Amino acid sequence: ANEPDEWPCFARLEQIWRQRSKAVPVFELPEARLNQLLAFTFTNQQMLELPRDGLFAHPSFMPKQTFWGLWGWDFGFNAIAARWLADRQLSAGSLLNLAQVQMPNGCIPPSAVPHGVTAFSETKGNKRQRLHPVELPKELPAGSQPPVFAHALLKVFEIDGDENLLRRMLPALALFSDWLTENRRSGFHPDLVSVWRWPETGQDNCKRWGANVLTAHFGGGTRQAWDFPITSVDGNVFRILSDEALAKLFTVIGDHASAARFAQRSTRARQALNGACWSERHGFYFDVDDNSGKHIPVFTPAGFTPLAAGIPDDSRYQRLRELLFDPASFWTRFPL
Repeated sequence: ANEPDEWPCFARLEQIWRQRSKAVPVFELPEARLNQLLAFTFTNQQMLELPRDGLFAHPSFMPKQTFWGLWGWDFGFNAIAARWLADRQLSAGSLLNLAQVQMPNGCIPPSAVPHGVTAFSETKGNKRQRLHPVELPKELPAGSQPPVFAHALLKVFEIDGDENLLRRMLPALALFSDWLTENRRSGFHPDLVSVWRWPETGQDNCKRWGANVLTAHFGGGTRQAWDFPITSVDGNVFRILSDEALAKLFTVIGDHASAARFAQRSTRARQALNGACWSERHGFYFDVDDNSGKHIPVFTPAGFTPLAAGIPDDSRYQRLRELLFDPASFWTRFPL
């Protein structure tokens, strides 16, 4: 334990882990290694249930045992994972806790702890910034993270069909989408959004983000020729999937005006992504430097994410496929 007085949770966590380890079901698939993997996955998810102790209103996963708070898009991914465990409380709870820490202007912070609670790092005595103070600022310095929350809600709804959860979550997620659209509007194209700071990218220490990102925040790295804000391919794909999920879910609860608004927004963004980020010369989707309005000519896996949303037409799909399976590019000994 780092600080015994600050971490009374560890003894109770150990007790929870021992109890939960006895509840792992027996998997009886023909492949023994797959059984082991499923058992490990089930155990890991169950062991990371966040003991609430009055901190959060709903059960959910913690990012790791030494951080009893919320990491933004991790909670969206956790909700998707929990639905396969048939644990409705954890899947719904992960989403409902996001709404609990949402800012009044709609921003969902990249990390947060409940009001008045201080988070600690793993280094003994090294207190982190209080991420969610009692008096909420207009926006946290770190902004938000990639918008996966509405897509996570859609995936959870596909399993449990709970319209009450939709009615509780959709106003918050619609407000978040509007915040993202207005406060992160791309300087390159009005129907796209940009990332402004490295914590809101979801890929914190990646050289994609340009000048001195690694040096400034991680003590290493080299200067690049570009800097924030950046219209990122994957960030806009996440937003498109999010708005399409909102359109589907608002239709479910009968709010057709809201459904049409988000459907129209996602359609415009699809068209804009093809126009702004596609390079016909290279047959690939590139991030755009908002400062120069030019493609950042770096091939990263993010260039394939439009496939997840069905954005490329047949011609673009074929060119992406050729690049993906080219041994001289992405299909190396350890391929993408």
